[in-house]
Parts: sequence; C-alpha cells; structure tokens
Amino acid sequence: MQADYWHQCWHDNAIAFNQAAPNPYLQHYFPLLRTQIDDKIFVPLCGKSVDMVWLAAQQRRVLGVELSAIALEDFFASLQQPFSIIPEPAHRLYHTASYDLYQGDLFTLPASTFAQINAVYDRAALIALPPGALRDQYIDFLATHIPTQCPMLLLTYVFDQDKKPGPPFVIDETRLRALMGTRFSIEKLATKPVKAHAEWQAKGIATLHEEAYLLHRL
Repeated sequence: MQADYWHQCWHDNAIAFNQAAPNPYLQHYFPLLRTQIDDKIFVPLCGKSVDMVWLAAQQRRVLGVELSAIALEDFFASLQQPFSIIPEPAHRLYHTASYDLYQGDLFTLPASTFAQINAVYDRAALIALPPGALRDQYIDFLATHIPTQCPMLLLTYVFDQDKKPGPPFVIDETRLRALMGTRFSIEKLATKPVKAHAEWQAKGIATLHEEAYLLHRL
C-alpha cells in the first residue's frame, strides 16, 4: 500500500475503516496502559479516529501521524476547536493543547518526537500494511523509536483473507508472534466476533474476529 493509495481513499471518502464510536477494546483495556494525566499516547496512522477524542477526554495527550491532510482537517472540523498548523521540514503539525497530529510520512519523523511517549495505541496501522518490507519497516520503527518497556495496545482482525484482499490484512496470534515476538513481549487479551458490514458480507464474510493484545517493547 503506497501513499497514493491512502490519499485516494480519503479523496474518494472510501473510509469504511473509520469508526463512528470509540473502540470498546480501547475503553476496556485502557487501564492496562498504566498512563497518568497528561501522559502522551502515540496513535500511528491515526486518520480522523474518534478514539483520539476519547483518549483526550481521559486527559491524555495524543501524538498522531497521518498521511492525509483531508483526514486531519476533517478531524478538527468535527471538534469545532481552534488549532494551529506549524510547518516543519517534512511535515505539518496540527497542534492544540490535547493533540499533536503530524501530517506526512511516519518514517521521516525525527526520533526526538517519540522521546516522551508513554504508550502506543495501534488500532489500524499494523493491519493496514501488507506483508513484506513496509510492514517490517513499521515494526522496526516502533522497536527503535518508542521507549523500552513502553506499553502498546494493538488490535488486529482475523477473517478469510482469500475472500477479502487487504487492507486490512489478517494478523492472528501466530503471525503476530512471528513478526514481533523477538522485540516485544506479547499478551493476548481477548478475541470477539464482529458482524461484517455489507461490503464484506457481499464477499461471503458474515463475521470476523477482532483481537486485542498488550505489548511491551523489550
């Protein structure tokens, strides 16, 4: 999945991956991240997720990164709050007291951006990346940029990938441990069936399973 693909998705409003309500797994397992008021939570490939609004409502600061300016403009328009746009060498920073959202390429953010990260919440980043070099680059980026022992709540999907090509891409527990087990501790928290939306049902997928994991960088 190259950058042009995601820019086109946002341009065409082809964003079925966007959710209207905060993720129940995030709400239930949030205490496991063991953050405090004003701690900073990193949300990679954040889009305009309402999960960020929920995190801010818990008095946490959100550090996000997103390729699409459309997504970030839509996000702040929905909040109806003033924000600043700060130009940086390779990004634009959308800033408020609760949010620092970078528009641009995740992999070109300087390491100093992540020095004060207290936790990571990945609902839609890992599963958005196809098997191969880009996914490996993302995992390596996390393993080298977030602090040691930093907790991460990671959500994945399991379904019949033959019926629905990615994204999202299937990552079950076996695959996750093969991908990340040498650099992160991994604890499976839960798995639950989720009713597929109409587009997926038309492809023969009635349900899929959403899985939640707690990781710590080793």
